[in-house]
Amino acid sequence: MADKGIGPVFWLREETKALVSVWKEDFVQRELQSGSKRNVHVYRKIANILEKEHGVLKSEKNIQTKMKNLPAAYLKVKDNNNRSGRGAKTDVCKMQAAGDRRKKHRI
Repeated sequence: MADKGIGPVFWLREETKALVSVWKEDFVQRELQSGSKRNVHVYRKIANILEKEHGVLKSEKNIQTKMKNLPAAYLKVKDNNNRSGRGAKTDVCKMQAAGDRRKKHRI
């Protein structure tokens, strides 16, 4: 992979969209729900798909971290949008990431 996990990694909007599209695939959801405590093999598969199909180079650790953080970011946007008097945030990537589906699917 391009990154060895040193320091923060910035994700472009298109890279996040690509991750979300792979994350939504049935085989990924099945493997994440399999009950395994260690999902390194799933993150490795996702990294390979991202590289081959989308040209996105991220390490397994980067992917794991992004998948862990996206639901919280989604909830933050959702909470902001539910509060009266605040301007709506509409970051589609974060809202599609896992959102309410995250409750069903383990990462």
